Amino acid sequence: MFRILDLLQAGWYRNDWLRERFVSMCRDPDVQRLTWEAYMNKELVTAQPEAHLRLFFANVGNVVTARFGKRPSPPANDQSVAGSGAAIARSIA
Repeated sequence: MFRILDLLQAGWYRNDWLRERFVSMCRDPDVQRLTWEAYMNKELVTAQPEAHLRLFFANVGNVVTARFGKRPSPPANDQSVAGSGAAIARSIA
């Protein structure tokens, strides 16, 4: 089980954009139900193969989108945290 979690972490936690894709995948009701059942029973849920297939194909789709999809470009006036604080202070004054 921990090998699977390591693979997910290695694949989805490389940068913020991929992390957001993973978070959106975690909103899936199948993910939430299977995760809760695995947590409560302390073992992987194997009795629902159709849910696992849906999750597999959703995961593959997200991987393909993450690999080949268009990433959103950063805004033209992208500022650092300190810079944005200064901009807010100027707008208040």
